[in-house]
Amino acid sequence: MAKIATTLIFFVAAIVLGFFYTLPAWQRFGALGNDIAQLTATSGEFDQLIANRDNLISLINGITKDNLERLDGIFPQGAHAADFLVAVEALTTKNTMALRRIDLVNPSNEGSVADKSGAQASVPRPTGAAAIGVAKSAGTPRQEKTPGAAREMPFSLQIVGHYDRFKKFLSDTENNLRLIDVDEISFTASGKKDEPMEFTLKAKTYYQ
Repeated sequence: MAKIATTLIFFVAAIVLGFFYTLPAWQRFGALGNDIAQLTATSGEFDQLIANRDNLISLINGITKDNLERLDGIFPQGAHAADFLVAVEALTTKNTMALRRIDLVNPSNEGSVADKSGAQASVPRPTGAAAIGVAKSAGTPRQEKTPGAAREMPFSLQIVGHYDRFKKFLSDTENNLRLIDVDEISFTASGKKDEPMEFTLKAKTYYQ
C-alpha cells in the first residue's frame, strides 16, 4: 500500500513539475502562433500591394502616345509661352474678336520686366495683336523649380468684340485643352448700340 501511495505522490509531483516546466513553453508557442497569424496577414497585404502595383504598371504601359500628348497639352512640361500665345490668338480669331493686348510672365526671363508697349524679342508676337507684353513684378520672389510641381503663369488679356462672341470665347477657353483659370473680368462699352466692347481678363495657366 505504501508503495502505491509513494508511486501516486511521485506521479502527481511529476505532473505538477511538468506543468510548471511546460507552461512557459506553451505560452511561447501561443505567442508564436499569434506572430505567425500577423505575418500571414501582413504577407496578404503585401501580395495585394504587389497586385495593385502590377495593375498600375499595366495601366501606365497601356497609355497611348496620343493620350500622353494630350496630357502634356493639359499640363505641359515647361511654360511653352509662345505656343500659348498662338493658342490664345486662335481662340480670339475663331470667335471673331480682336486681340488688343496680352501680358504674361515669361519664365525664361524671370526677374526682368519687358516694355508693355510691345512684345519682347524672345517671345514671338502673334499676328493681329496690337500689343504683347511679358512682365514680372520685381518684388516677387523667384519660385523654386520642383520637378512635377504645378507652377502658375499669370496673364492678362484685352480683347474687343460683341458680348455674344465674348461668351462663346469664354466657353471655348473653358473647353480648351490647356488648363486656364479666369480670376477677373472687366469691360468698357461706348454706350452705343451694336458697338463692340473691350474686355479685360486676368487669368492664369499652369505648367510643370
